[in-house]
Amino acid sequence: MKTTFRTLTGIFSLSLLLTSFSERGFAQTGTVGTQEGDKTTLEQNVFGLGLNFSLMSGVGISFKEHFAKSPLSYMITGYANVDNSGGNGATYDYGMELQYDIYLKQQTRFYAFAGASYFYQGGSVQTVDPVAGIKQSIQNTLAGPTRLGAGAGFETAISSAICFYANLSLTSFQPSGDLFIYPYGGFMIYFK
Repeated sequence: MKTTFRTLTGIFSLSLLLTSFSERGFAQTGTVGTQEGDKTTLEQNVFGLGLNFSLMSGVGISFKEHFAKSPLSYMITGYANVDNSGGNGATYDYGMELQYDIYLKQQTRFYAFAGASYFYQGGSVQTVDPVAGIKQSIQNTLAGPTRLGAGAGFETAISSAICFYANLSLTSFQPSGDLFIYPYGGFMIYFK
């Protein structure tokens, strides 16, 4: 857990550094949207493909869709790794995040989000069966594999189509009941 926290803290710090050096671009759109006073409205749906590093909504490859003329978007994330050497089975996760734009401009976006995910890490477990003796099986070794959370995030354009984001989430690990605040981030390549 300590290594994961250190990794996520490093990712968050890197995200802040990259945000400070980002060049002029257009968050979410890759092009200029319609201006409404100080805010931007998307004229058509915008899609994104990238990487997400979140203990709340998943770690891995992400797909995102931001709806036109709406402050809503969603992001799905997943990762899978199968150990064929007979070790611990598989490791995978999948999750979804819903986002609501609080403030959207051409280069930046501030939003609130809620999400959920499921993490699996296989491990060998020995159980004693009175008839068959000792039996080994592969089970999820995580105490809180289901995660639910909410928080706020900031996204900024690195170029005309690439955006970087940093989020802070309050995450509940179920069924263990642990509750933690975690920073996380990722990047998206947007297209229409």
